[in-house]
Amino acid sequence: MELLLFEFIQKIKDREIDLYNECGIQFELALFLRSIARLKDFKIDLERPIGHFGIKKTVEIPKKEIDLCVYNFHTKEKYGIEIKFSNNGQVPLQMF
Repeated sequence: MELLLFEFIQKIKDREIDLYNECGIQFELALFLRSIARLKDFKIDLERPIGHFGIKKTVEIPKKEIDLCVYNFHTKEKYGIEIKFSNNGQVPLQMF
């Protein structure tokens, strides 16, 4: 999965994908991953509740959803991808 993310980032750097907000990144990444033949048995969801990963919302974990979820029902392999989009050089103050 890590290599696929680097490939996606390279497409952004090469201006093959034009982005201007976090929602666009989520959508474009989902489309990119769905186009990968070796991921044909994986399901890709946007804004999947954190309970899918066995995580409960707490004070330490305030998130309700994971931005992008990639999983395979047969192998039980799961990936959660949280995306942060920086506008004008701003950096999120709190992340987990």
